[in-house]
Amino acid sequence: MDERLRQTCTGYLMLHKPAMNSQKRSANGFKAFFGLLIAVNLAAGTGFSQSDGAAVRHIMRITTELRSPVRLAATRTHVYVVDAFLNRVFQFDLNGRLQDSLPIDGRPLAVTADQNEVIYISNRVNGRLHMVDFQQRVSKPLPHHSIRFALPADAVFDRRRFFYVVDSKLAKIIRLDAAGRVVDEFGQGLLTFPTGIALDVKNQRILVAEHGGIPTKDGSEWMIHVFSLNGTRITRLVKSGAASGKLTRAQGLAVDSHGRIYVADPFQGRVNVYSEKGVFLAQIGVFGRAPGELRLPMDVAVDARDRIWVASMNNGAVEVYEITDLPTAVQEDKTVGVPKDFVLMANFPNPFQKGTYIPFVLSRRGNVTVRIYNDIGVLIRTFHLGEQPAGAYTGSGKAVFWDGNDSQGKAVASGIYFYELQFDQKKVRRKMLLVR
Repeated sequence: MDERLRQTCTGYLMLHKPAMNSQKRSANGFKAFFGLLIAVNLAAGTGFSQSDGAAVRHIMRITTELRSPVRLAATRTHVYVVDAFLNRVFQFDLNGRLQDSLPIDGRPLAVTADQNEVIYISNRVNGRLHMVDFQQRVSKPLPHHSIRFALPADAVFDRRRFFYVVDSKLAKIIRLDAAGRVVDEFGQGLLTFPTGIALDVKNQRILVAEHGGIPTKDGSEWMIHVFSLNGTRITRLVKSGAASGKLTRAQGLAVDSHGRIYVADPFQGRVNVYSEKGVFLAQIGVFGRAPGELRLPMDVAVDARDRIWVASMNNGAVEVYEITDLPTAVQEDKTVGVPKDFVLMANFPNPFQKGTYIPFVLSRRGNVTVRIYNDIGVLIRTFHLGEQPAGAYTGSGKAVFWDGNDSQGKAVASGIYFYELQFDQKKVRRKMLLVR
């Protein structure tokens, strides 16, 4: 079962399971198969996130003509969606209106676009790359493309007109020019089963996501590798795990204009948001079928408005979110990688019903107290944490958890509350909403 689960989370099990190769299989059967494996995994102990990330607002759900969206690519004016069941690529404007769609020969998967909105798509059947021209309504192989990929899972363009393809089976990154000629390869011996790739424009680096759930070559638990544009590994970010702030599996990967990192975790049914240093900031996604909810999120993209698009494969939908009020790298010390003195972050979930986590980051050792006030300033609850070392208290195991009760253990009423962090003599206060 572990092997089947591993292949499920890559989002292209149909390559390896004969039953999924048949074009005669219905869309409902296709999605039910994935749903069954997710149910098996859930029973084995891996749960889904049941709460939206802090400061996240659902904008719209897009379902027009989609069956099983698996990959996304965003440009200045459009978002492109690859549908694994229909073998088509769809073009949507930034308001979610369908502009066009084209059939793709073979089985499309990875999709990326250059600055001129030329679309490049990988073919899972023959391991080739195709160039898609929506104006001419044609799809054709790259003219000088000689390499055959084993499993081209994801791709991204940089601003020098090179593009990078992550090959999951070969466990490496291949860099090509716009004509398809191989420039170089990197990641050999460092990657185990890479599935996602993204360009961090702000920091001029390439991020690569590991699938997870597979023993790594060096025995580590790191899920994101950070490379320079020339292929030198710089660092690694985010460890695997089912707790809040960690990743069970990683599929899609994106970076916004602030350097914040978005990772789609299909097993947890959510998208995790991290700072450019890998500090957990928030999560997007509630498992379910309703608008804004996710089932098997396979990819994530950031559009020109810094909105988050998520391919929810088993819902046959793309969900679009807006994220606000999150810390960025501007607030982080460039030397030590943590904020100066401290940062009180947005609680999650918010709004909340049964409880909420209050995360914060300390740049030095100091005394910490967290207080909860109601909307007229009456003190409701106090958490004396005492002296704490520098670090990120952002996951569910380290952040302060308020269960919605007062100091006497009685449940408080629905409404607006304030949480305050006192670090030595300094105080910061933020707002949250309890909904019973």
